[in-house]
Amino acid sequence: MIFNSVGYAIFLVIIFILYWYFFSKNAKTHNAIILLSSYLFYALWDYKFVILIIASSVFDYNAAIFIDNAPNLKKRKLFLYLSLAMNLGFLFTFKYFNFFIDSTNFVLNLTGSNTSFSFKNLILPIGISFYTFQALSYTIDVYKGKLKACRDPLAYFSFVCFFPQIAAGPIERAVNLLPKFVSKRSFNYQQSVEGLRLVLWGLFKKVAVADVLCTYVDVFNQSSQNYSGMLVLISFLFFPIQIYCDFSGYSDMAIGSAKLFGIELSKNFNTPFFSKSFSEFWSRWHITLNTWFRDYIYIPLGGSKGSNYKYYRNIFYIFLISGFWHGASWKYIIWGALGGLFLIFEVGFINLMKNTLFYSLLGKVPTFFKYIYTFCLFAFIMILFRANSVKESLIQINQLTKNWGMQFASWSNFTLEIEKLFTDLREFILAVLAIIILMVLDYTWQKNGIDKTLQNLSKPIRWFIYYFLIGWICLFGEINDYVTFVYFQF
Repeated sequence: MIFNSVGYAIFLVIIFILYWYFFSKNAKTHNAIILLSSYLFYALWDYKFVILIIASSVFDYNAAIFIDNAPNLKKRKLFLYLSLAMNLGFLFTFKYFNFFIDSTNFVLNLTGSNTSFSFKNLILPIGISFYTFQALSYTIDVYKGKLKACRDPLAYFSFVCFFPQIAAGPIERAVNLLPKFVSKRSFNYQQSVEGLRLVLWGLFKKVAVADVLCTYVDVFNQSSQNYSGMLVLISFLFFPIQIYCDFSGYSDMAIGSAKLFGIELSKNFNTPFFSKSFSEFWSRWHITLNTWFRDYIYIPLGGSKGSNYKYYRNIFYIFLISGFWHGASWKYIIWGALGGLFLIFEVGFINLMKNTLFYSLLGKVPTFFKYIYTFCLFAFIMILFRANSVKESLIQINQLTKNWGMQFASWSNFTLEIEKLFTDLREFILAVLAIIILMVLDYTWQKNGIDKTLQNLSKPIRWFIYYFLIGWICLFGEINDYVTFVYFQF
């Protein structure tokens, strides 16, 4: 059951009614509804992995209490390390074990050894990378004394498996989210309205933009060698928009769904395509993961303190780890390393040019061109992210240089080229119009957010926007129950 399905809409309405109108006495009854509905929500993907979440929750719940009650630092560290070992052990087993065995076999083959290790492909539990990091933040923060261990199992278990965010975040900190499950919630009409707005906006991103672009991007990715340079470029430019709308659309729907139950989740995207630099882009993209890496890895490594070498080294480490977090594949590791190198080059270049005429001229470059620079840089590294392998990404880049002249010989040639990816020119134009609508609305509420921006508009204009988005989704969107979210695989 995914957010862009009729089943989820029915599920959400039923839980909402039960939550507010039948079991609204106190926090414990609210949490019981959330816990049962979350386990049901997750079980509809694969019921066997519900046991994994329960086991992880039981272990961390008790580990945090032991940390809190430990008489000395040595025992506090022991229970923290046990929690880290258990969580990272589960993550390694299900996500990375196959990768390491396969890599070991590859190295053995290169050395001419006849030895190889056999292994069974393990199914990756949906959301394991997300809820594992969320659980780790809890025991680490208890160890650091940032919060006391939770003594309410219903509240803690609900925090770990809250259904709007369990599959793909946002990755919440216990310091921020856990107190919301401990305290009593009361129905707030305005909060629910804000939630529905976010659900609608996320649904538009997902089904009217991401799923429409997905069809053409996937066709290209499976047989890139059959397409000309122009179509390769179109596909390269479409993919960053597709994955942004897919992932941020999920995040918007998750945050909106949580608001319906009186729970505020953290913002995960902040209009990243209106960033004026590569470094600014990463402060606006997948915010909860990047801040997790910052607080639990980057700062303990030393952050930006010390020499430039250590500063750049720490940046590179974070991007390398981020790439590995995204997937058990060399392409993701190289993707992370490449992003880190680009960011280091940008930061280093700016530092080198400070107090020079070039730096002052750089500040006068129109903002629009800075947006283009950032988008193109991101689009380039995402070639590797999307390709099936590193080799495939190089083939696609090479294909970019081929057969450019023929498309522009005549209008008919141009339309024939477009129709290789799209059903007809009309489909291409609708896809471009959906992207324009997305960018215009994103730009409109990037400063104050969707809620404040819409509240400042008159009621007729607000409702026109609602009906316009709903109409576009129904008429031109890919509404179905099988186009899942990209980040579910991570």
